[in-house]
Amino acid sequence: MRFMGILNSPQILQVPMRHHRSQVEVLVAGKAVDATAIRHAPQEFQDELRLARKKFGNALCCCQDRPLPLVIRERSEKLFLAAWPEQGALHALGCPFFSEPKLEETAQVAGAVQHEGDVTKVHLHHPIRQPNRAIAAAQPKERGVAVSKPAKFSRLHLWGLLHYLWDEAGLNRWYPGWHRDWGFVRHSIRRVAQSTIVDGAPLIHSLYVPPVWVPAKKQEVLEQWNKFVAPLLRHHRRANEVASGFVIGSIRLLTPLGDGSYKLALHHHGVPFMVDEWMSKSLSQFSRRGWSALKQLDSPVDGDPRPYVIAALRVEATSTGKMHVVEAVLMRVTPRYIPVNSSFEDKVARVLVEQDRQFVRPLHYDNHHAHLPDFILRDAGRVRRLVAMHVYGPALGYIKLHQQIDTDKARAEQQGMDFWSWSAALQPQPPPLPPAFPPTNSTPNSSKE
Repeated sequence: MRFMGILNSPQILQVPMRHHRSQVEVLVAGKAVDATAIRHAPQEFQDELRLARKKFGNALCCCQDRPLPLVIRERSEKLFLAAWPEQGALHALGCPFFSEPKLEETAQVAGAVQHEGDVTKVHLHHPIRQPNRAIAAAQPKERGVAVSKPAKFSRLHLWGLLHYLWDEAGLNRWYPGWHRDWGFVRHSIRRVAQSTIVDGAPLIHSLYVPPVWVPAKKQEVLEQWNKFVAPLLRHHRRANEVASGFVIGSIRLLTPLGDGSYKLALHHHGVPFMVDEWMSKSLSQFSRRGWSALKQLDSPVDGDPRPYVIAALRVEATSTGKMHVVEAVLMRVTPRYIPVNSSFEDKVARVLVEQDRQFVRPLHYDNHHAHLPDFILRDAGRVRRLVAMHVYGPALGYIKLHQQIDTDKARAEQQGMDFWSWSAALQPQPPPLPPAFPPTNSTPNSSKE
C-alpha cells in the first residue's frame, strides 16, 4: 500500500523524539518546520516544498505518534500543503491540518465558504462597501432589470462569519494540556482573517480585534484603531459609497441609557459602541442566549458562574466620526472561549476542560436548524469511538424531552457515534463523562501564545 510506503519514508528517521511537543511540526524533505507557519504562509517554504515533491512526493505531519502524509499541491505556481484525502479527521485537534468529519446534516453549505488552496473565499450577505442606500433610493430605478435572489446559505450573515472564524481558528476545540487566553484568541482569529478573502481583499483589512491592553503600548493600540477606522471615516454613512468593518471582542459591560438604547463596552478597548433601540430588539430576538447572558454579567442567577459573551459587530462611521452598529450578534462562551448556548452547556464545557478531555463544539454557521450534537467527545473508550453529547434544558416537557433523546440517539448511531446526554430537569448535575482512553505521549500545539 502507498500509505505504508509513506510511513517507511526516510523522512521519518528525522522525526524529533520529544515526549511533549509545544507545537506541531511537519517534515518537509527531512526538515522539521512549524506546521502553522507552513500551513498559513507556504510562500516562505517554496524551496523546501519543491525538494520534498521531487524527492518524496509528499510531506509528513508529526501531530500524532504515527506521522500522517500531507499532499503537496500547486496553485498559481505556488506550492502548499493539504491533508491527505479523507484523513483530515485523523490529525490531532491542535493540528492546522485537522478538519472535523462531515456530519449527516452539515452546517457549512457549499458556495458561502470556498477553500481555494492556501486561501479561503467567503461570500457575505452584505458587501463591505456598497452604495449609499438613501442616495440610491432617491435615484430613478431602471426598468426591466431583474435581480436574482441568492440561493439559501450561499452567503454568510454575521453569525456565519463569526462561526467560520471560530471554527477555522480551532477555538471550538479542546485538547489535553491546552491553555487559552484572549491574546491567543486574537492571534488565532487574525491569522485566519489574513488568508480569508472577502470582496476581493483579505478580511484582516476590515477586521479589528482589540489587543490585550498594556499601558506602555497605548500609542501603538491607538494607531491600530485609527488605521481600522480610516476607510470608514472616508466612506461614512452620508458618502456616495459606505464602508463597513467588523469588530470582535469580549463584552465587559452593557449599560442601559434609559431610552431603549445601550452602551456596550469591550474588554481591552476604550471606545464604547452605541446600540440603539432597534438593534437591542434585534439582539434580544436573534441573539437571545447571548443577550440574556449579558444581563447576568454582574449578577449571575441561581449560583451559576459569571457568563462570558463575545460580540461580533458590523460598524459604519457617521459623518461626525462616531461608530454606528448596523449589525451585531452575541455568542456566549466559556472562560476558555468554547461557544455554548446555555448555562447548562457552559457547565458541561467547563467540566470537560477541567478534566482535560479532547472534544469539539460543532458550529452551525447560518443554518440554525442543523441537527448537531452540543459537543463531540473524541477520547472515550479504548477504541477512541466518538461520543455525541447532548444537553437538554429544563424547559422541555417530559414527552418532548424523551422524543428528542430518541431522535438524537438514533442520529448518533447513524453517524457511528456513541451517545451521552444530560437532562437538567431530571438531574441537578451532569452525569459522569465516558472514561477516557490513556493519553499519548504528545501534546500538540499548546493553545496559548
